[in-house]
Amino acid sequence: MPLVASTERSQVGHVKLDGPNDWQIGYVLQAPTEPTQDDDPLLIFAHPFTNNSEYWQPQLQSDLIGGRYWCLAFDAAGHGTSPTYGRQWDIQDTARAIVKIASTVLGESGDTLDRPQSDGFPSRAVCIGCSMGGFGSLRGALLDAQRVRSQHKRPLIAGVLSFGSSAEPEHKDFVEEYYKTANAAADRARSGNPLEAIKMIADGIASDQYGKEAGLRNAQKSYDWGRAVIERSLSYSFAANSLGKPIDASMSFDKVQASLEPQSTADQIMINFNALLKRDGIEASISSKDSTVLCPVLIVHGTEDVAYPIDRKFPETKLKHLQSAGVKAEIKMIEGAPHFGTVSFADEFNRILADWLKTI
Repeated sequence: MPLVASTERSQVGHVKLDGPNDWQIGYVLQAPTEPTQDDDPLLIFAHPFTNNSEYWQPQLQSDLIGGRYWCLAFDAAGHGTSPTYGRQWDIQDTARAIVKIASTVLGESGDTLDRPQSDGFPSRAVCIGCSMGGFGSLRGALLDAQRVRSQHKRPLIAGVLSFGSSAEPEHKDFVEEYYKTANAAADRARSGNPLEAIKMIADGIASDQYGKEAGLRNAQKSYDWGRAVIERSLSYSFAANSLGKPIDASMSFDKVQASLEPQSTADQIMINFNALLKRDGIEASISSKDSTVLCPVLIVHGTEDVAYPIDRKFPETKLKHLQSAGVKAEIKMIEGAPHFGTVSFADEFNRILADWLKTI
C-alpha cells in the first residue's frame, strides 16, 4: 500500500469485490487509543469524488473520533490504491465495497483479516460518507437491508451519516459543469500532459469544494491540503492503469507521476467522471418500506455547499423520502461549511458525529 504504511496502531490491506467488477479495494484500519465499549461500532469512512482515504485524516487523528473508535477508511474504485485498469466502475461498487468490508472485518464472510493489536473488536458498523461517499454509504445500507431481508442475516450496518450529498440523480447544471472539467482535463492528458491534467482537476475541485474563492473559514489551508490529497489519489490510481499492475510501495511519488501515460490517464478521467455523473437516483428505494434502510440516518449539510446548494432542499428531500418509509432520520446543518466541510469545519463535524454515535 503506497499511500499509507502499516503502523503499530493501523493496518493496511485490500478486500476483493465479488462479481464482474472484482476490484481490489484498498483500506486502512486504525485501532482506537482508548478502551472501547462492547457496543461501540466500527466506523467505515467513504471519501468524496477524486479523493482517497487520506481525506478522513481530520477524523482519524481526532481524539473524539479516531481515539475512541475503530476506524476504517477505504479508497473507492478508480481512486488511490483501488485502480480499475481502464474498466468502468459505478457508485454501486462503493456500496458493494462497504458491505464486503463490513462483512469481512466483522467476521461475517468467513475471511480472515489482520488487525492491529487491541482488546475487543466491534460487531457492527456505522458508515460515514461525504459527497460521493455519502451516495455510496446510503446505497451500502440499502444493500445490507436487501441481504437481511433475502438471506435472513443480521444487519451489519447500524447507522449512516451522509454529508453533502443527495438521493437524486445528478442535477443537469452540475453535470454540464463537471463534464467541461473532465473533457478539458482529458484533452490535456491526451496532448501529452497527464500530470497537468490531474493537477487541473485537483485545483478546480479543491478550490470549489473548500470555498477558496468565496473566502470561507479555513478555506486556503484546506485547499492546499485537499489539492495534494486529490493529486496523490489520482496519480496512484492512474499510474497503476498505465503500468497494468498495483504500484509498489517502494516507488517514490515522483516515479509514480512519471509513470502516467497520456491516453490511459485521459480514459480513466472520463471513466471516473461518468461513474459520478451518470448514477441513478435512489428515491424510490429509500422511500419504500419494502426496500429502505434498516438503520438510522443522519443527514449533515453545510450552508455554503455549492455542489448541493441549500436553496434546492437536497437534505429536506432526502429526509422526507426516508421518513416516509419509517426510517429514523434527522438533519444537522453546519453554518458556513462548504461541500468538503468535514475537513475545513472538522471540529463542528466531529462533535456532531460523536454526539450522534452515542445514540446508535
